[in-house]
Amino acid sequence: MRRFTVTSILLFIVLGLTAVLQPRSTTLAASPAPIQVPVTLVATDDTRPDNLPFSLNTAADTCSAATNLSNIPGGDESIVNFMTESSSDPQLSCAWGTPPAPRGKQGYRTVWYKFTAPHSGVATIDTYYSTYDTILAVYRGSCDSLAMAACNDDNIGFSSKVTLNVSREQTYYIEVADWQSSASGT
Repeated sequence: MRRFTVTSILLFIVLGLTAVLQPRSTTLAASPAPIQVPVTLVATDDTRPDNLPFSLNTAADTCSAATNLSNIPGGDESIVNFMTESSSDPQLSCAWGTPPAPRGKQGYRTVWYKFTAPHSGVATIDTYYSTYDTILAVYRGSCDSLAMAACNDDNIGFSSKVTLNVSREQTYYIEVADWQSSASGT
């Protein structure tokens, strides 16, 4: 049994490293498959053990037009192939390595959400099951003066996850950016 377990673990590590180390294609298809970002937000009330799920609507392309999250159970995915970048997008200090020029740590094809915490507690936001290499950041303040509250790049594989304390009635902005300058993935 011990030999089987060790063999299984080694096989898993080899397969995992092989999957991670595969070269990325830099060629774009004539009609690229939609790149989707399923963002999950779970807010936990300090006084209650249950989670308060939020549903995502179509993502906005700029901070000033950030899509509000609603208090409806469920989830949604946004296609980001045609999202753009803004010169006012903040630097993503957590971006791994040196993302491709010309934008570098500002990321590519940025999408924006916002939510107002219904009460103080802990919020966990992730991009698990996204089809591309995401960078995830959460900010306090307004679009004119964003203050980074949390940032993550590559929590599990190429998806990102942040957990942060939130304050009642405070508005938070969520930015999801693509690490790559060229569209890839499905």
